[in-house]
Amino acid sequence: CHRVAARRQVPDPQEAHSALRHAVLEAADSLAALDVARWRPEVADALMALRRPSAVQVPDGMRTGSITLASLATRCRAIVELALVDDGGALSASESEQRRAALIPLDHAARRGLVAACSLPWGDSLPPR
Repeated sequence: CHRVAARRQVPDPQEAHSALRHAVLEAADSLAALDVARWRPEVADALMALRRPSAVQVPDGMRTGSITLASLATRCRAIVELALVDDGGALSASESEQRRAALIPLDHAARRGLVAACSLPWGDSLPPR
């Protein structure tokens, strides 16, 4: 066991929610500009399944705003995971790296959103989905 020098600041839920929505838009814009999409039927099916709201397993007493943020963050992480299985339609190592670079900030924002959603009992202050 080691002593913790200082307590870590947990992400602000409103800020994390806003950052996640911004990261979704940034990733979509970057990927559209790269034009490296590739059709994969199994991924299309998985993405369609993600569009349907699913029941996220949460502890009793977790507020609606936290659940909304956790659900969005979980879906974004799943999308990034599906996208990073291969290089998509990238034709060069440079395109592949640019594609990955466009997806990683979304994954980071989604992780931060999950931390924020699960760290604080902060109420229903987020806007509805």
